[in-house]
Amino acid sequence: MNIQYHSTESTVPETGSTSRETEPINETGESTTTTSSEELNQLIQPLQQELTVEDKRHFDTVAYFKNREKEEEERHSKQHQLLEARLLQAIAQTEGSTADSDYWLNNRKIPKKEEPRKLTKEEKTLIRSRVKKAYTASKKK
Repeated sequence: MNIQYHSTESTVPETGSTSRETEPINETGESTTTTSSEELNQLIQPLQQELTVEDKRHFDTVAYFKNREKEEEERHSKQHQLLEARLLQAIAQTEGSTADSDYWLNNRKIPKKEEPRKLTKEEKTLIRSRVKKAYTASKKK
């Protein structure tokens, strides 16, 4: 409802001053008298329906985006795991060792494992003789 005020000036004869009065001007064409309850219901009902439709649209939109957010989190998690596995595999290939799964927790380089070297004949005979001595000493006791 759009109401404007129209001002009127009147002069007071005794003092010669002007006084301003404001009168409401109704531009909507609606009468300012009270309307019946049926007319009020006719005005309220479409607004209530519009409000209900807007609420439904809002809650549907919120549910849709929550679902999309959940799907995106799952997709991101899978992609992250895949890329992390590929990274660990690449690290293992370049360093020639098996990468442990705690690489990111420790945040340090994975140490290289040394290959055991082959024993010479002299070292083997020395070990055999020591084992034989230890065995005979345990039998004597």
